[in-house]
Amino acid sequence: MSQLPNNKENILGIDYGLVNTGIAICDNGIVSPLTIINSKNFNHLQSSLSTLVVKNKINKIVVGLPLSANGSENPQTLKVRQFVNNLKKYIKIPIVFINEYGSTQEFLSSGVVSNVSRKKVKNNDKYSAALIIEYYLESLN
Repeated sequence: MSQLPNNKENILGIDYGLVNTGIAICDNGIVSPLTIINSKNFNHLQSSLSTLVVKNKINKIVVGLPLSANGSENPQTLKVRQFVNNLKKYIKIPIVFINEYGSTQEFLSSGVVSNVSRKKVKNNDKYSAALIIEYYLESLN
């Protein structure tokens, strides 16, 4: 999706949802949407994420935190925090949050959509996960 220089971390981006979870990866500064994992079964999701962490030598996970427009937490924010607290029991690398407010809308309004079929646009979670990583990397500057 994009390249950001001078980033030596391999980062896994997560756009958690109750039905599907979007996954993206940042490998040596190159951010790419990766996959969508069904979220209905935590054990399956946790196992899939653990495998991705090992396989891709991930050293940090960035999870989108769905805050409201005014920056306040909401019921979905609490569900994401609960998911991360459970995930930390199994994955022992740093997990950080980044405000994901607007990531789906940004993806849908971006030029990327013109090159993606309508069916894939409906399954935009992995693209939102890529934006979550980009938001995180931009926050470091």
